[in-house]
Amino acid sequence: TGAVTVAAGGSGPTGVSASGALSIVANGAISLDGATADVVLLRGIGLTLTGPLQATKACAPACASPTLTIESAGGGLNLGDAAADAFPSAPMQISNAEYGLIKADAVALYAGDTTNAAIRGDATIGALTLDLAKTPSLTAFAGPENKVQVTGAVTAGAGGGGNLVIGSADVTSGWSSSSTREFHA
Repeated sequence: TGAVTVAAGGSGPTGVSASGALSIVANGAISLDGATADVVLLRGIGLTLTGPLQATKACAPACASPTLTIESAGGGLNLGDAAADAFPSAPMQISNAEYGLIKADAVALYAGDTTNAAIRGDATIGALTLDLAKTPSLTAFAGPENKVQVTGAVTAGAGGGGNLVIGSADVTSGWSSSSTREFHA
């Protein structure tokens, strides 16, 4: 019924939905057993997904901005399986199974907090399945002094492969990188 904003002192809520925008900002970890909205922002120290996370407004593949933004407020993040092997101290871990619960027109992952320049970290992408039918576009960001590294195989899902962009400049948040890499799974 409109925009929903949740600010949590500890862990974020579970099972939420909004007909417009949904924003969950937590000083701790966010644990979701499901969430649905046109546009979703999740900013927390950690993230656990146990149910579907949907952020779609039917703009894919030409979305002007992400429909799902996930920010690691503790700095670095690991995405995919075995990513923690390369970066075990990353505060946010999103497994391949958790990423498989996501359906979004365009996903942006930040290894840090876009509202606090002092919180930046590295991002590691391990074994990951990109499914064009669920997430046509995934962009991974790290601050200018940090890196995004791919340590595992990025493969196409049942609906076909999606786009993975690393290091693209984000003019809306000021994040940039000295290099850009685009992969198609």
